[in-house]
Amino acid sequence: MARWLQKLLPDPAERQRRRRLVAVIEDVVSHTDPRLRAARRYRRRLEGPVEKSLLYGEALSWAIPGPIDFNAASWLEDPLVHAFFSSVPAMKAAFSRSRDLRAFFEGHPESQFCYCLLFAERQLKTVFTTRQLDGGIPQEMATTSVTFAEPLPCLPAADEADLRGQLGILVFNGVTRAAVALLAKRKKDRKAVEEQQALLTLRMKLSRDAGKCLDSMMAGGEQADRADAALQRDVAEVERRAAALPARTTELEHTFQEVVAVYDSPETHVHVSGIDICLDRMNLVAPECRYDGARVRLLEATGPRGTRVALVARYARADMLPAEAVFLDAEKALA
Repeated sequence: MARWLQKLLPDPAERQRRRRLVAVIEDVVSHTDPRLRAARRYRRRLEGPVEKSLLYGEALSWAIPGPIDFNAASWLEDPLVHAFFSSVPAMKAAFSRSRDLRAFFEGHPESQFCYCLLFAERQLKTVFTTRQLDGGIPQEMATTSVTFAEPLPCLPAADEADLRGQLGILVFNGVTRAAVALLAKRKKDRKAVEEQQALLTLRMKLSRDAGKCLDSMMAGGEQADRADAALQRDVAEVERRAAALPARTTELEHTFQEVVAVYDSPETHVHVSGIDICLDRMNLVAPECRYDGARVRLLEATGPRGTRVALVARYARADMLPAEAVFLDAEKALA
């Protein structure tokens, strides 16, 4: 009886969770294919996979390292901050150029700090340097230089929890983009096969109307036979591809199952990988962390738009450069 009453009258938190889940499911259907609403029990069948992707996004958002302070002191002390920017002025310029950060500080005059997501592309380059190993004679050896190109601060927030909530939504949206891309590819494949079928149907009709005599006059009997055989092979290949596509009567259900599969395996579409490297003050990979380098922990996020290093940064209002200085410098660089 208690279980029955609990199911009949769920607690407020459960009701809120279910309302949110229903709203997300409706948003998913609207962005992927609105026809999915005609599928049998579409909400019930999407509940589990969609909630799984939501929880995955939330867990992934907390796996991104940070918050890390980006300021003059951390640039001197933190090897990761030092690796991201060549100098303190370069760091200040990168954050100050962000229109999102400027808009955040303008809209939140009480906030002295801003939490944001910092993206960058990790680039590796082989260089030659001289190192002295085990107290011996200095030797020239190949090593790897690590740089972080195009650092981009985005998604500003007043506190860390708010930012990580936005990151969870960002991950979920990445899964949705993967579902949309998959359905677009399936639609393109079907259209291509149907166009080929129509073209081959027209070719066969023209061939029958012309007759073998016309074929013989234009290409000779042997060549006409080869042309007929090639046409038959083309027809067989297109028919094979058409048979592999779901029938029109089951296309909706097939599309629904593909969407469910995407949300049921979010880790195959958006994931992060951890990287541990040792860097010295020249951003070179150090062979021995104990002597000439510091260990740096990185996470690379991979989604439909590529792979980028991601971390949670904290930046101070006091370190923002004047707008006129930043954008004048940008104009000079583009001139």
